[in-house]
Amino acid sequence: MKRNHFFITGILLIVAGCGLPPERASHAVEAPLSGPAAHPKHPSPNDTVSIDELLRPTNESVIAQVRVTALLDTTIAYEIPGTGEVAYDTRRTGNLSARISGRIERLYVRYRYQNVSAGQRIMDLYSPELVTAQEQYLYILKNDADNASLLRSARERLLLLGMDEQQVRTIGKAGSPMLRVSIYSPYSGHLHEAGAGMQTMTTTPMGEATYTTQPLALKEGMYLQKGQQVLSVTDPSRAWAQVQVPGSGQAMIHKGMIVLLQPEGSETELRASVQLLEPFYRETTKSATVRVPFDNRRLQLPIGTRLNARFSVTRKGKWLPASSVLLLGVDEVVLRRKGAAFQVSKVRTGTRAGGFIQILEGITSGDSVALHAGLLLDSESFTKMK
Repeated sequence: MKRNHFFITGILLIVAGCGLPPERASHAVEAPLSGPAAHPKHPSPNDTVSIDELLRPTNESVIAQVRVTALLDTTIAYEIPGTGEVAYDTRRTGNLSARISGRIERLYVRYRYQNVSAGQRIMDLYSPELVTAQEQYLYILKNDADNASLLRSARERLLLLGMDEQQVRTIGKAGSPMLRVSIYSPYSGHLHEAGAGMQTMTTTPMGEATYTTQPLALKEGMYLQKGQQVLSVTDPSRAWAQVQVPGSGQAMIHKGMIVLLQPEGSETELRASVQLLEPFYRETTKSATVRVPFDNRRLQLPIGTRLNARFSVTRKGKWLPASSVLLLGVDEVVLRRKGAAFQVSKVRTGTRAGGFIQILEGITSGDSVALHAGLLLDSESFTKMK
């Protein structure tokens, strides 16, 4: 009797459990999403599954009840990161060349990176050619001062050979040529040797690399040839930030774009704009280089300082969460809902930004796709596109 009582009770519990409504069934709890996919669509529990859908290969179609989402047509703001370093602005570099052949009698600068100002004396030069031109000018000035055209030609020749107006007036008043002619710097900045690198690296006995300031190779008594480039003067008050941009963000960079620069180890941010996107790849990198000029007078950042850069970008388009798109080597696909099943559909994508991917073609705004497409993959077969 007692055994029959337990048997009847068990049957009643089974019948009661089978009669529960679908809403009482257990289900997995998913964390809420943020952004455009915050309210994804859910499949209807009333969808029926046809026999044709059940017979499709599992690498083409998947029958499941999972969260779905759709294209969102909106504008997304995001940032493109980059890294770089401070470099010399070559537009702020001037070259000092010898206009005449001669010998350096006295040199007033000694070291690389020595600061000079515009109008500062660099060297005294003795040139037989210049002395001869001065004597011709003085001869015309004394013997044929009324010949304006001849006197003007002799004066212009002295100016072309490197003398300035003050020096020409001085020899005219003195009545004798200047054996030494001073050469002045027309630029302000610091010195570099012509054709030399901006930094010289030496190695200490302990094997540590250090940067030192070395004397100029230019010495007193050396001869210069006409047109020879002697020194270069670089203005460090203006510099370039040479920023490396990843390949995915190169298409969004354009001239005049605002960029925020931050030196490594510093909280200071500098606002500047893009001046040039170099149309070639450098030998040492496989990413594009962006030149960003900035005023370095306030920060006084040393050349070679590492920088972090952030480019602010806004992009309008149709977007899907990145979890909805699968990369199959060359192709990218989504699992598009058709009835109660999900079928593999190829899509063409664009920009990736903030956890979303821009969809250019392949699906429409009315299509529903699996929110987490990776959960429906079969690990033992290849996904096949129909």
